[in-house]
Amino acid sequence: MQSWTCALGKTDIIGWCDAKELLNAELNWYGFREVLHRVYYADRKTYRAAGNAGASLWNFIRNMKKDDYVLIPSIILIFILLKLFPMT
Repeated sequence: MQSWTCALGKTDIIGWCDAKELLNAELNWYGFREVLHRVYYADRKTYRAAGNAGASLWNFIRNMKKDDYVLIPSIILIFILLKLFPMT
């Protein structure tokens, strides 16, 4: 799945616009994973994919604070880093 920023009121969530329920602060980990499974992985028999996606999203949504930085890798960033720090 591609990531993009999606505005949900005054809060942004990366690439998971159809799962607005993830922003509910009262959700515990299992409820959070259930939302992901229901919205994006309902065709899967297990919760493995929802759990993998949820691990990163949980930290992003629950632990990020205003003015925290997010480093998003891209081909351009990797190219720049390799030029600055050659692996030789």
